[in-house]
This record gives sequence, structure tokens and C-alpha cells, in this order.
Amino acid sequence: MNLGDAVGKLKIVAQKASLVADADGRSVAKAYIAAAERMLVDDVSDNKAIGEHGARWIEANTTAGQRRQIDKGQELKVLTHCNTGYDLI
Repeated sequence: MNLGDAVGKLKIVAQKASLVADADGRSVAKAYIAAAERMLVDDVSDNKAIGEHGARWIEANTTAGQRRQIDKGQELKVLTHCNTGYDLI
């Protein structure tokens, strides 16, 4: 997840929730938490889809992946790198 992007989106959620008639700290917090939980579910779903797509691509397009298709006992190791994103201020 790009934390800078998430903070920006949650800030907007909190601002909009505070403009609702009869808004209070509890209602703003509730909207914020609901949005953050949706972001978490979406992030996990996106990451699983990326991993599944990547695994299929690796098996179909690399020598190691093709060996694994022939010998299911063949171990395949992948090193990943996470880019957490950044914002220019």
C-alpha cells in the first residue's frame, strides 16, 4: 500500500464526514475506520491477485518456472521488493 496515498484519501474521508449534519468525533472516527478497513480489504485482494498473476507468469516465462512445471517437487524461490511510495512536498 502506498501510505502517502492512503493518508491523503483518509484525510478526505474525515473532512467529508465532519461536514455531515450533526457530525461529531464519534461519527467522523467511524467513517474513517470504515474507509481504512475497506482499504485494507482492497489492498489484500490486490496483492493476492498480483501474486497469483506473477506466479503464473514466472512459471510460464522463466527457466526455473518451466522446470517447476515438469517437476512439482522442484523448489522455486523469488525475491521481492516493496516500493512503499512517496510524496513530493
